[in-house]
Amino acid sequence: MPTHMEAMEDGRLVVRDGAYNDEPSALRIFGRSPDDDWRAVFYADRDMIGLPIADETYLAGPLAVDWRAGAPSPNAPADGFAARMRRTVYLSGGTYRFSVEVLGSVRLWVGAKLILDRWDERAVTDAEEVFLPAGRHLVQLDFTDPDGAANVFLDWSLQRAAPSPLLLPELLVGR
Repeated sequence: MPTHMEAMEDGRLVVRDGAYNDEPSALRIFGRSPDDDWRAVFYADRDMIGLPIADETYLAGPLAVDWRAGAPSPNAPADGFAARMRRTVYLSGGTYRFSVEVLGSVRLWVGAKLILDRWDERAVTDAEEVFLPAGRHLVQLDFTDPDGAANVFLDWSLQRAAPSPLLLPELLVGR
């Protein structure tokens, strides 16, 4: 069976088997998913109006970015910008503590649930707990820098695992 391998720019290796005439085709991809990394888009104003002016990618893991007094991207201003940072993560079921520390203002969503809204502050250190079922969850952090130094730190940890379903013995009725 013919095989074709291709190295992608993002580090993935794509292997295609078959794909000739009537042969069945299989596709295997090795490497990180693009959803593993943080995707950030930047706006020239704190209200995120209009189209983004820049975008950046940050590696998977805790979100830890320190722009100091500089611009977050060559196309973005050093002050008065906003950022929307997103990442999809797999979490086992349970109660998670999300910890945020920013020089600026912040809103944090997990899935469709807003768990932290401190949009009118200049510096925030906070933690919130939320129960999540096992599965993939979108984590979104919106950030705005009114002026001066700017940084973002976000991490989470499992506080209490979800209880395992009880295994009950079979009940034999009428026997």
